[in-house]
Formats: sequence, structure tokens, C-alpha cells
Amino acid sequence: MRDIFHSERFQGNLNRKNYFEGWYFKMVSSNGNHVTAVIPGVSLSEESPHAFIQIISTDMQKTLYFTFPLDQFSYSRKDFHIQIANSSFSSDHLHLDISQDGKTITGDLSFIGHALLPKSLLNPSIMGPFAYLPKMECSHGVVSMRHQVLGSLSIGGKKSSFDDGTGYIEKDWGTSFPSSWVWLHTNTAGDSDFSFLLSYATIPVTKKRGFNGLICFLMTDNGLYRFATYNRSKVSRFEVDKERVAITLKRKNLILDVDAVCSSSGILQSPVKGNMERAITESITSIISLSLKNRDGDTLFSVKGSSGGYEVSGF
Repeated sequence: MRDIFHSERFQGNLNRKNYFEGWYFKMVSSNGNHVTAVIPGVSLSEESPHAFIQIISTDMQKTLYFTFPLDQFSYSRKDFHIQIANSSFSSDHLHLDISQDGKTITGDLSFIGHALLPKSLLNPSIMGPFAYLPKMECSHGVVSMRHQVLGSLSIGGKKSSFDDGTGYIEKDWGTSFPSSWVWLHTNTAGDSDFSFLLSYATIPVTKKRGFNGLICFLMTDNGLYRFATYNRSKVSRFEVDKERVAITLKRKNLILDVDAVCSSSGILQSPVKGNMERAITESITSIISLSLKNRDGDTLFSVKGSSGGYEVSGF
């Protein structure tokens, strides 16, 4: 039931095996003091098929992973709307009502003013023409590059307001996360109106062969810039460890320098053949500096993004 032009919708079906699908909602409060990411999804592993909601937040000491019977997961075929037990998620809202293992998470958030990634026949999603390949190990979708957030969340009795905050939504689906990847995201820096995503990952072709694939966008007031394997962008600098990533991307007349410094992180679960068994570290408070120039050295855009998402695994 793949819907190439609407990757935000549920792409799988509940009879599949060794499959996962998950959405990533990130919210930053207007003052930057509260950052929370909520990840609802399904794990259709042979051993333990279930729905889940993961939460990583600056408002708590550790990440949370809640599981639910698969029959408590439902979805719409017409648009992006999923329900997991008493919680629901769409492009326009997030409703949490979780009480499990002595932990209570509640809240309602509304999302307005979405900046959407443009679509075309050649680029139906952030995956570009790779979106047409039917058996990718892991596919990626961008639901909203940036939007305004209204509402609040209560985590363990602590209420945090996200009124006039900034949001972002993306998703992944397939069988497994890549064997190695770098993922960076930020869309907050004072009054600057921008959004940035970079994913650089090992893409398997056969069991023994693969290549490093790139997808990246930078949205600014002056336009949307894409750097990707499919538009012949090149990675001319790649320095990476658990605490810092430095990458330079080149495409035609454009040069994008990315320098990310990891802040505190938490442990999330990621899929291996549909089973959420691989522990990874993610930061949602990292600093990501961006500098876009032309080949003459003229600066087209520069920013130091805050509350950045930062994942490095396998490299």
C-alpha cells in the first residue's frame, strides 16, 4: 500500500514481518528551555510485534519506551492519522495520554503554518528518485520542515508549555536502520526562520556491497537548497566521532559547511529486521553551525542552530 507522494501516511500493513515504521515529532519551546521528541510507531518483528511510543525530553532524566498490543494501533488510509491506545498523532496535532509502569505522560499540541518539502515527479519525497525503489532497507520522509507549536505536555507531573514554539516532523520505515549513519537536524536559532536536515548513511546494494548515500536540505528565507546523492552532490569533508561532526557538501556553485557539537544525549531503540533491539544515542540539545557559500566565497546564509538533533552510529 505504498503511497510514494504521501510518505507521511502509514506505508506498511500489519501483516508484514520484519518491518518497522515510526514518526518523529520534535518540539522546542519558544524560550528554548524545553525540548521534547516523541516517536510513535510499530515493530512487526517475529518475536514481539507491538506498537510503541518513545519519548526523549530535556524535562526528564532518561528516555522512555512504552509498548502497546498491536491491536491498539490504527491508522487512516486517506491521510496521516494514527492512533496508539489513547494517544493520537497527525500532521496537525499530537495527543498523549499514557499511564504505564508508574509513569504518566499527557498533553495536547497543535501544529500550524507548516513549511512543506516541495514534491515533483522526479522528487516525490526527500528520497528523490530512490523513493520509487520498492525494497529499500530504510526509507525516509519529511512531513513538516518547520511549523509553529501551541499547547503543553505534562511529563511525570511537570507541565511544560510549547506555546509559540517550533516543531518538526519526519519518519522512517522499512526493515532495519542502516549499519552506519549520521543524522543532524535543527530549525531553531533566535528569530532566524530556517530548517536543516542531514542524513548520511550506508545503503546496502547486496549483502557485501553498498555505498554512502546523502540526503540534506537547508530551508532559508531565500529558498530551499537540496544536497543529495541523487542530484550529484559531493561530500568533500567528513570528520565524525560521537561528540563532533564536520561535513562539507558541494553541489554545482554551492558549498555547505556543517559543524555539529553533541550535547547531552539519551538512549533510544532502533530497528533490526523490525525488532526494536538496537540501542542508539541521540542528543536533542546539540549546536549545529551552518555556512552556505557560493564558489566565489560569498556567504549566502549562516546560522548557529540550537536544540539540534544529533545521532552518529557505526561510523
